Order: sequence, then structure tokens, then C-alpha cells
Amino acid sequence: MGEIPQHPQPRGLPGILPLPLSFQEDPLFWIHLNTDYPFVVKGILYFPKAKLDWDPNKTQVKLFCNRVFVSDNCKEVIPEFLLRLRGIIDSPDIPLNVSRSFLQGDRRVRKIQEYISKKVGDHLVKMFEDDRPAYLKAWKDIEPFVKFGVMTDEKFKERVKDALVFGTTHTGDGDFSGEFGHYTTLAAYLERNREKHADKVYFTSDAVAQATHLDLYRARGLEVLTLDAPIDGYLRTAVLEADHKEVKFLRVDAEEVATLGAEKQGEIVDPTTNQTRGDRLQALFQDALNDSRIKIRLERLPVEDSGSPPAFILLDETTRRLQEMQSLMPDRPPTLPENKILMVNEDHPLVQNLAELERGVIVGSSSNKRETALLLCQHIFDLALLAQRGLDVDKTKAFLTRSSQLLARLTDR
Repeated sequence: MGEIPQHPQPRGLPGILPLPLSFQEDPLFWIHLNTDYPFVVKGILYFPKAKLDWDPNKTQVKLFCNRVFVSDNCKEVIPEFLLRLRGIIDSPDIPLNVSRSFLQGDRRVRKIQEYISKKVGDHLVKMFEDDRPAYLKAWKDIEPFVKFGVMTDEKFKERVKDALVFGTTHTGDGDFSGEFGHYTTLAAYLERNREKHADKVYFTSDAVAQATHLDLYRARGLEVLTLDAPIDGYLRTAVLEADHKEVKFLRVDAEEVATLGAEKQGEIVDPTTNQTRGDRLQALFQDALNDSRIKIRLERLPVEDSGSPPAFILLDETTRRLQEMQSLMPDRPPTLPENKILMVNEDHPLVQNLAELERGVIVGSSSNKRETALLLCQHIFDLALLAQRGLDVDKTKAFLTRSSQLLARLTDR
């Protein structure tokens, strides 16, 4: 143990204590601790930028008692979700030479934890209200810790819930532009979309794998939130859905939301086959895929251009949530479940051409055209899987083989 060595104060730092710290980078924000009731605590805490080599089981806050060094790993004094903090704390209410088990059960230590949590929460809210650019700039570094705190500390949640932000596809009034894109609060999202879809929140958990679905939502003018952090699955179920029981949180590839904007039109029955075009296409895809675990659905969706996807992979809500739970297991990479829905856009030019090819097969009874039509169906399914990272090694090899076969057939004269 020893007294605090004297160091010059960093620029702009409130001068209450000399710091035994080296500052290798600018802190994201400072927290100034200074209270004398119901306990005495003075200190400086700061939040550094996130680093991959950070040890979550160790804190870098140095603890002093009346300026006498006690510990450089005072996990028991700092709230668990704020162990990323660095700095110093001096408190005569924390006795010297005590065990960690004593600190864990000490009422004064718990009160100090609550005080630190309150100071951090109040500072975040003030940043959000008074200096939003700085708040958004720091958000990527503090996001997991704030969300963890919201999940584990009820008082902290109530304090910062209005400053909890999410990425959004909205780019107009009511959102906030930051270094990493546009952000909004849940309250602003619900208010902005009250007339379009009251009490519903559309979100993406993977903007790359769900890019084709996102394009459809953008084309329809529907706003989508981004909940793609590893902690967001827990946050949504434990906090957002629990606190907003009247609101449905729907992922963009969920079955019940995928047909928003679909056109409902009467279909003409072909007197030759006594079937509609949709009936024939559905039967064709079923024959091509030959898998009872894949359900075929046809919808008439808006098509922006020929580059729009002809089909999507959808999951029912139960299967989707099970997939999310499995992806959180250690050593379990996220995969698409075996039971899935292939939603085919009947108005897509490729699907319309496929329907004409299929109709020619029936009329002309051409086995060569039949095989080409089946290969096209399989190719459309493969593209839908590829868009959602659903092709493993074996499926990728089969996809490449079928692609070569299909190209050979289409270029055969």
C-alpha cells in the first residue's frame, strides 16, 4: 500500500484527485464522483474505447481509502456492467485489509455501486440530450455495456431507457445521424409509424443475410430497426417485449410480415389444365425441390427491377426464435433450420418466364424443357439460400454443379 503518486491532471479534468494513471487515448466521457452522504466517495472514472484484448473479469479502477492504496482490481465496488470503466475511487467508508467476500456483502459497497450506476446513467442521458453527436460517436463502444445494464439493473434501465438508440433505415425527421449511420429511439419509431403499422416493430438481426428482405421494406416505405448486436436477442425478449407487451417485434424475414404489400388479385384458370398459374408453379417447385420440409408459397409482390430477388426464405415465428436460441450456444454457428418456407414472387420477370416455360412443357410435352424448368426452380431456391448464408459446403458444390448444367442448357442451340 502507498499514497497516490502525484501526476498532472489531464486537460479539462475536474481537479479533485491526482491520478495514478497513464492516458494513452482520449476517454469517451468522464464521470466525476463527489459525495459525502450517506457515504463519502471521491473519484474520477472514465470510459475508454473498446479493445479486443480487454479482460471482462478484471477492472482497472484503483481503490483507495483516505488516499492509501487498497486494490487495483475492485470488481466488488463497480457494477458488473460497468467493469469497462477506468479511474480511481477514494472512500474512507471502505476499510483496509478486508476480504472480497466481505465487500460483496457490505451494504455500503452496494450503495456505492448504486451511486456509480446513477452517475453514469445521468451522464449518458445528459450527453444524449445536450451533445447528441458525441453520444452517437461513443455509442458503438458503450452500446453492449449500456444494454447489459438495462437488462440487469432496473434503476439504471428506468434512468437511461429514453437514451437507448437503435440503427434505423429511416433518414428523415426524428432520427439522428452518427458516424455509423442513422439512429432512433423506440418511442420515436412507434410514434412515427403509428398510422402505417401501429404497435408493430420491424427489425433486422443481420443486415447482410436479410438484405433482400430489407430492400422490399425500403421499397414499401417501411422503417426497419437494426438489432444485430449479440446481446440484442436477450434485450428484445427480456426488456423491449416485456416492457411493451402491446407491441409485436417482427423480424423482416418472419412469415407473417413477408407478404406486406402483396397484391391480392383473382387468378385466371387455364382451361387446358384446369389450374391457375400459381397452382402450376407451386407444383413445379415442389417437384424440383422434392423436400417435404420446404413449404412453397406464391405471392404477388412489387418488383423494383429485374435485379430484385425472385424468391425469399421465410421462417415461422416459432422456428425463427428457436434458431436465435441455438445461434447463441457456444460453438454453434448460425444455420437455417431444415423446415422453411420458400416464398416465390409470382410477378417477378424470371418467375413469369418460368411459368411460360412450364406452360410450354405441358402443351408440347418436352422432356428437355421440363428438365430446364426444374433446374431453374432449384437455382431460384439456391439463390434464396445464398442470400441468407444458407449454403453449406455440400450445398455450395451442388449449386455450382446445377449452375453449370443450367447454363449449358440455356446456351445449347
